[in-house]
Parts: sequence; structure tokens; C-alpha cells
Amino acid sequence: MLIKNVNLVGLDGVYDLVISKGCIAAISRTTGGDLATSSSPTSNLPEGEQEVVDGKGKVWVGPGLRDAHTHFSTWALTQTRLDLSSATSAKETGEMVLARYKEPSEDPSAVLVGRDFRVGKWPDIESMTKEYLDSLIPDRPVALMSGDLHSLWANSLGLRFLGVDPVSSTGVLFEKAAFDAMGVLNNVPMDQLDAAVDASGREAAALGVTHILDLEMVHNMANWTRRVDKGFKWLRVRVGMYCDHIQDAISRGLKSGDLIPEGKGLLTVGPYKIVTDGSLGARTAYCHDPYPGTKDDYGLWIYPTQTLHAMATYGTKHNLQLAIHAIGDRANALVLDTFSKLDPPPLPGSSIEHAQLVSVEDFPSFAKLDLIASVQPEHLNDDKELSDRFWGCRSNRAFAYRSLEDAGARLALGSDAPVAALNPWGAMAAALSRERPGEEGQDGAAWHPEQCLSSNKVAWKWSTWTDEVSIKVGDAADMCILADDPLVLDAKALRHMKVLGTLLGGDWTFKSADLS
Repeated sequence: MLIKNVNLVGLDGVYDLVISKGCIAAISRTTGGDLATSSSPTSNLPEGEQEVVDGKGKVWVGPGLRDAHTHFSTWALTQTRLDLSSATSAKETGEMVLARYKEPSEDPSAVLVGRDFRVGKWPDIESMTKEYLDSLIPDRPVALMSGDLHSLWANSLGLRFLGVDPVSSTGVLFEKAAFDAMGVLNNVPMDQLDAAVDASGREAAALGVTHILDLEMVHNMANWTRRVDKGFKWLRVRVGMYCDHIQDAISRGLKSGDLIPEGKGLLTVGPYKIVTDGSLGARTAYCHDPYPGTKDDYGLWIYPTQTLHAMATYGTKHNLQLAIHAIGDRANALVLDTFSKLDPPPLPGSSIEHAQLVSVEDFPSFAKLDLIASVQPEHLNDDKELSDRFWGCRSNRAFAYRSLEDAGARLALGSDAPVAALNPWGAMAAALSRERPGEEGQDGAAWHPEQCLSSNKVAWKWSTWTDEVSIKVGDAADMCILADDPLVLDAKALRHMKVLGTLLGGDWTFKSADLS
């Protein structure tokens, strides 16, 4: 394939690209004329690779984009569930659920599943009980997933459906109990789930995404090999594992970064994920200071430090990267200390997932330990009020991307989909502006603007699969073709970036009609 007369993100000039055998075979700068038959002759390309695309000097080509943290099956299923993100109270949430219940198209025998409620501004959190939902809908199971996935609210029938005794529950499940319940909700027929995953993969490709890390809380290698065998072709997937899953990889001699057999080159072994604390929304993130209104509620610390060290050591000794979830500042401090004591040291590419609240003295440790801060910038827009409410004056070091950048840390941007939408353009915009969509440029819209990333170039680099600004010869032809230069757009324009095409190994996974 010849892609001619295009701008390259991060470079001056107009270029022609030759794509062959799934890689970028040549890049040549034009001299202002049509070089399709001079410096980059298609006659030298193998039969079947002689397609020519002319950007006419009006498009930009860069590395494909990566979402560094997803729960992809849950994200795929979420699209069909009741969106509660606009609810401003428990009462309004109940009203929205009741309205869905009354819709004629609803199946009265199915569980009514809602998602993405957020309690940051709710004045009536105490109304989150099974009794309140029972008073509205006593005859159908209801299960509502919080925006951060760390809590779930259900009525009595919903609790029974999830395997929880209603008598012993308030109706709100937290942490592992919530995760287990969501596993029940996601246990849909295989063909239904695979179809939803395939559709979501296609949608991601249309946003310029070529790579994801999937941290779904199931043993996922077999699921992904089945999907690829069925024709999934939209993304390259790093498949994460949890404690219950890693032994299978180890017994097969697989290590992080290895291609998964039968994955057709699309699937690689991902990291070993360990969750150490809770979340801000559930008030279980583990912090140095107690939560307001309490004397000794510091959040949830899941493992004794010795156990965490043993788990991390076991993974590292078996050549697995580590992806350790830490949200509160005390959790981050303990996880960083654990990493510092590992022998052998953590594999390159190991990360702290979220790193939402970090103590000032801990910022330099990320670079010192060569750890990635895997962050989800749209969370800061969702959690501004929660942070101010529960972390107070410490919010100046919450979602502190500039402090991490200035301390030399390497970041990886993601979504935690479905906690936030799988959309790298929104993540870049949030990291650069700390403004909600639609509020860009308004006075006071930016929350702690001193923590914005320093430049579009930085946000872009940490959003690409190569961690580089520009493409280069020899790279896999996993690329996106854009209508504008992402390095010069403001946050609002980034959110509305028009993707014209996406290539994975030189094959189109998305191609706009606007691209000749």
C-alpha cells in the first residue's frame, strides 16, 4: 500500500509511506510533487498490496492509539444497560429505574441492570437501600452498578439473583462482593457476549484505537482466542490476569509480552493484576487520613504487606509484569514500597493502576523504580466533587498528572471502560484541560489546572501504542489517519477529532468515505 502526500504527526513536511507485509517499509519526504511513481513506486509492492491512498497534504498520520486499562466485556455489555450517570440523587436514580421498568419494551422477567451512578453530589446517600428500591419495584430483580464498579445497589430480588441473602445486606455491595455480583450480571450467553465485544472493537477502531489492555476479572485467554477464531480483527489485545489465572500461563511457559498461541498475532500475555485498595466513590480508597466524619476509617487495605510482597515476587519470578491497583495515598505509598523491595525487580512495563492520590514525597518513586503510572484522565472530571468532599485539601495532589510528569514518571492514558468511555480523545482532552466536556474555556471550569499535562505532545505520546509521537520505518503498520494535527488542537477540538482511517498490520479496521 502507498499512502502519499500526508503529514506525519510530530514532523514537518509532507510524506509518502509504503506499507508492506504489515509494517511501515519506507517513509520518504516529498518535494511538493506527486511522488507515487518516483520515490515510492507501487510496482515494487507485492501483488495485493498496491492500493494507493492520497492524503493531498490535508491529513495527519500517527501511531495507532492505545487504551491502557479496560474491562472490555463489561464495556461491551454496558452499552445496552440503563445509563444513570445524570442522576443527582438516590431519589432521582430510583425514578429513572422506575421509568425504565414501565417501558413496554422491557422484558419483565429479566434483571433490570443500571450502570454508572455516581454519588459525588448526592444529598441522600443514606437512601441507597434495598428497601427504597423494593418500594418502587418489588416484583423484578434490579441491580445498579456504580460508575467506578466498586459498589452495586440492588433490591431484594436483585440480591437473591446475585446469590446474596437480602436479610443480611443493606442492598449495597462493596469491593469483592460487588465484583462477584457484576460477574453474575456479565454471565450472558457466549454468542451474545462475543457479538457485543466484536461491535465494541469495531467502534474502538473507528476512534483510531489499535491496542488495548483488557483487565476483565475472568480467565480471559480462552475467551479472546475464541473471539479471534470467530473473526475478531479490530484490535491487538494484551490480556491481563489475576491471582486465580496466572498459574495457567505459568504452566504453559508463557510470560508477559509473549504472543498467545492461536491468537493470530493479535493477542499477547498481559500483566498480573493485583487490587490493593478500593475506590474514592465507595470511600474505600486507602488513605493516610481518615474520611470526613470518621475517626478511624482510612479505607480498605486488602492484603497484609507481606502477602502483597509475596504475590508480587511470585509474579515477577515467573516473568510477569505487575499491574497493581492503588488509589489512595497510603495505598500508593505501600505499593511503591513493595515494588522497591522486590528481588528480582519488577519487569519493565510494570505499573501502578490509577495512582489517583499520591503523597508529595512519593512522586519521584515512579521514575526511580521505572514504573508506569497508568491513569484514566476522564475520572478526574467524574470525581471532582467526590475528591473535594472526601479528600478535601489533599485534592491538589489528586489525579496529579503534572506532578508525575515533572517527577520524571512515564504515564499511560486509558479509560477503565466502562468506568469512563473508551475514547482516547476524551482522555487526552481531560489530561490537558481538566475541564468537563462542554465547559471548556469557562472561568473556573478547570479543576486544579496546575496539574494539567504540559503539552499536547506529552498527552499524545502517552496515548499511542508505541509511546512515541511519530511513526518510523520498521514499526508495525498500526496507525491512525486524522483530519487535524493533534499536537495543536485545544481540548474541545481534541474531543471532536475526526478519524479518517485506522490500520492494523496494514489492514483497514476503519476507513472513512472521506479518505480517497
